[in-house]
Amino acid sequence: MFSQLYQLLTLYTLPIYMLPSFGNLQNFKSLYCDFRLLHDGLESSSFQPNGLLVPITLQDIAIWAALGFDTLEDRQAISVMKMRPNVKCTVSLIHSAPYVKTVLPQKFKLEILRNLRVPVLYYESYTIRVWSGIDSVYTILLTTLRRREFVQIFPPTEHLKYRDIKSFAILLVQTTSEICVQIDGVLPNIDLMRCLNLQKRDDLFAIFLRHETPPKYWGFANYKTQQAGMPAIPETYDYSINTLVLQTFTRFNTSVTFSLTDIPPEINENYQVATIENGLAYETLSSTKLITTSFDGFQFLTCYSESFLTFKFYITPFSPPLWATLLICIMLIVSIVYFYLIYSNLWRTFFSPWLFVLATMFDASTKIPGILETTTFIRLVLGIWSLISVFLTNCYNGLVISELNAPFESTKFEMFSDVSCLERDVQNLNVSTVVDHLAMEGDSNSSLSKNQHLTDIVSYYLKIRRFYGHRSIQDKPLRNNKVDKHCFAIYSPAITHEYSTALRYEFVQFLISEYDEIDYKLRTNAKLFPRFLVVLDLIHPKRAHRPRALRDTWLKTYNSTTLQQSVEREIVKCERSLFVTRSDAILEEYDFLTKSYPEIRFQLGKEIMKPIPFGLNFNFGGKSKIPRYFKFLIEAGIWGKLEVIRLQGVHKNRKPVVTMGTDVVPIMGMRTGIATIFVLGSVVVLAGIVCFFAELQFERFKKLLVGLKAIFMDTNVTQFGE
Repeated sequence: MFSQLYQLLTLYTLPIYMLPSFGNLQNFKSLYCDFRLLHDGLESSSFQPNGLLVPITLQDIAIWAALGFDTLEDRQAISVMKMRPNVKCTVSLIHSAPYVKTVLPQKFKLEILRNLRVPVLYYESYTIRVWSGIDSVYTILLTTLRRREFVQIFPPTEHLKYRDIKSFAILLVQTTSEICVQIDGVLPNIDLMRCLNLQKRDDLFAIFLRHETPPKYWGFANYKTQQAGMPAIPETYDYSINTLVLQTFTRFNTSVTFSLTDIPPEINENYQVATIENGLAYETLSSTKLITTSFDGFQFLTCYSESFLTFKFYITPFSPPLWATLLICIMLIVSIVYFYLIYSNLWRTFFSPWLFVLATMFDASTKIPGILETTTFIRLVLGIWSLISVFLTNCYNGLVISELNAPFESTKFEMFSDVSCLERDVQNLNVSTVVDHLAMEGDSNSSLSKNQHLTDIVSYYLKIRRFYGHRSIQDKPLRNNKVDKHCFAIYSPAITHEYSTALRYEFVQFLISEYDEIDYKLRTNAKLFPRFLVVLDLIHPKRAHRPRALRDTWLKTYNSTTLQQSVEREIVKCERSLFVTRSDAILEEYDFLTKSYPEIRFQLGKEIMKPIPFGLNFNFGGKSKIPRYFKFLIEAGIWGKLEVIRLQGVHKNRKPVVTMGTDVVPIMGMRTGIATIFVLGSVVVLAGIVCFFAELQFERFKKLLVGLKAIFMDTNVTQFGE
């Protein structure tokens, strides 16, 4: 974490006509510290005595201070990308020597505030500066003024709030070195500070840490307290969370509130209120402590299944290479045995090699004539094949039985690629070819526009991109006439925006943002991973992205309940459809659907698209042990149990929209799939009948040949006699 790597000490001098030789500053001569010197244009000899640190950065802030507070803020900030890799602290000496007697006191006080409230660390993300917090910032104000003179010019409390500056101290170096450290939760008033004499060997950082105390006030955001007068219901999520949080903070004798707006103004202004937020977990430069609880992304559920067993079911247990090897092995064995019989002049025996091999594959066998049983060759070849056949047959039967007891292979939709709608010619395209097509789409180069599917995807994306655009004004609905019922429809919760009257859907909005990222990478020649084909597949115009009842509706004329019911009605039909939403919401929906429709077997996809870490963010916790205690609760599974309780109570009052047994198609069982077995049996019987008639015709053909041969022989004999 950044907060564990960097500590910043700001030494602000006010005013210095002669800074005594102060040996304590030499403690900052460390390989792990950077030293900055910011001054207001004075000569170096007036503020830099012998033996002081050699500054790495020397900066004149006088000209920037005259331009305004925002400009000064930017100029004094430190970029972590420009710091040395092994740096763990930064010492900043801000020197200012205004003429106290000639400057108005009010203006002078504001100048002090301007310098003390400057953020000191930042990094850039997408050209945006991300500032650090103030927990790791230590500020010391050095002055040669006497205590009485200093109190007169130091800003009163109405100009400086506690949230502006936290770890603050005043170092009086007029006669004896006296340091006054700010008490946590108290405004930086020198009369209320803890003052002590500073020894030559004292470490300023150690003094700050010694006087650091845990925060007194905490706020647990994103949760509300239970209303007064309501009975305590252990099954409710809010009650469980509140109870856990209250017990945790009671253990540390600390106050906590579940609504930040309920914090009194005097506490909010004079104290740093620590907060716990349940949301995105991401690294920053601040001292926020993170505990990741889950990864939230887009996940799908479906209840679609095949209505019959296909031939794919019977060839699925073995992979194609194994089937090919088995077929080659059978052909070799049959051919070798046939050649052996012909070579040994045993081909007239009543033995069929191919029928024997086929019988052993079905746990049966045929009788081998005694004259063949005694031959070593037949024993070796057919004996080894029998052992192999028994092993393969048992493996095959076990796998088939397992598949019959488990969900069918055709209904195991675990990844988004399992519900692909892209044509095979698109799936087999080289990634670079697809990239070239997308990059050149719309140009006059016809050689890159041969694939109509990619062209349709790009055209549909541009259409929905305009429809989903910010502040777009739509005067007609977004229609899609290329919907194919053989492609999985994608339904997701509807989203609303105050600035738009159009009806939009959550997952479609996500796909647009993903396609925008693809387009950006194409323009910047960035590397694209093959997974971007999944985005093209999900945004295919052959997919329906809106329920049937709302395909002609594009304005927000329905409430959220009606929209939810329309999606639920489509899902429980168990047709080719997916419900896609965030991982936490999909679990809530799955729990409701499985309880409301027990005869339908729903399945969750295992893939989470674009997962984002979520967890607890502890802000301004300081040295408190509360984050550590919450980590124990999460690792022990208590937090996970509360999540299960939450799932059980989210849709407690929600009613199913479809009555079972009327218009819901139940998932397939063997009662409908058994027909495929009879079909296979009928095919075998039909093949046998065809072979039977072929044999009859063959026998007739043989008799015809014998008759013709006899006639031919009689004719020859007659001619010979004559």
